[in-house]
Amino acid sequence: MNPTFIWWKGKVEDRIDPLKLGRCRVRILGYHTDDKSEIPTKDLPFAYPAMPINSRPSDAPVGPVEGTWVMGFFADGENAQQPIMTHIIDAGYKTSDDPTITPEPKWGKSKIPAGEVNVNRLARGDKTDTYVDNYESMGKIAVAGALNESWELKELEYGAEYPYNRVEESQSGHVHEIDDTEGKERIAVAHKSGTVDVMGSTGDRVAKVMGDNYSITVENNNIYAKGSVNITADSDVNIKGRILRLEGQQVRIKGDLGVLIESPVGAFVSAPFLSTDPKLGGAILHGAIGSPFVAPAGIPPDALMVDVPSSKSGSVVVRENPPVNSLALLRATIFGGFNAKKTMFLGPAECGTDMLDELKANFNALDMLKLLTKIFNLVGKNTSQTTTVPDNVKTEYAEM
Repeated sequence: MNPTFIWWKGKVEDRIDPLKLGRCRVRILGYHTDDKSEIPTKDLPFAYPAMPINSRPSDAPVGPVEGTWVMGFFADGENAQQPIMTHIIDAGYKTSDDPTITPEPKWGKSKIPAGEVNVNRLARGDKTDTYVDNYESMGKIAVAGALNESWELKELEYGAEYPYNRVEESQSGHVHEIDDTEGKERIAVAHKSGTVDVMGSTGDRVAKVMGDNYSITVENNNIYAKGSVNITADSDVNIKGRILRLEGQQVRIKGDLGVLIESPVGAFVSAPFLSTDPKLGGAILHGAIGSPFVAPAGIPPDALMVDVPSSKSGSVVVRENPPVNSLALLRATIFGGFNAKKTMFLGPAECGTDMLDELKANFNALDMLKLLTKIFNLVGKNTSQTTTVPDNVKTEYAEM
């Protein structure tokens, strides 16, 4: 280290370092003339950046842009050929009559008009021509199935006061805020495109994506809301999974152009009754010519549906307390449903409608009987019920 320690002050004219080390060409007061014809920018020495003590070796040593005032010292003392940048002293008013100013890209500090302090407006409590000022709401968004109910994206909260708002803004216009203004504390991230993510003083969060949004979870994804969950799309909503379940006190499906349910196996309904809107009238079911209203045949053994919850291992698991409808319907159909007649009652009028008449099930497949027996034995452990095997299959059952 040279015994002579000399401080200097200068202005950055070029930050394009061919070695990509964060060096800048600085025109230093008292050492370099303001006349660029005498000392062109390309002839200025590179000044090395001195990083803070809490920096990591891999941190990018970039920061000063063209036109930034910096200070430092000469590592070689009076020779003044090895400048080291230590600080930025750029705060002040922007002027337009400095002959050493290097033209900057239009997205940089050229946004700040001459005569204005170059401290970020958001840090000074001024939101004029910022992402907060340019933010646009999407208006009222209707809620599915609700009468005259809608929700609206909140306005971006902003009430910063100097000097409590710490703002970082990149040259292209990306903004990061940590606002400690009392009662208006916020954390905000804004992209130059208008995409924003703001956490307000009450803990509310507003996120608006101006383009496409992608979210991928490698493991499980769990969502819980203590209030309502509203999803609205101007186009299609597509959901796909191995098993889809909807559960609630009431499930409503509305289709202005119809409701289509498709299955190559069949559609099962476990409910006391099926009813149409009496105001609409019309037939309950339509089918091909000659199709009976209720087919006098049993349910195909390979089409029986049991509510099997998902499991991480993917193995079949029977619920400890299976739904009454699933158990009762399965038992009645398979073991008690031979030559049985079920009647459903529609309210006080007690209108009887045969649901299953002379139902005969065909269980010639030994493997199917084994599977069903295992299921009922597992369920019977919790219900203290025994399985009665029909006489016509006792022989085959005993041989298993």
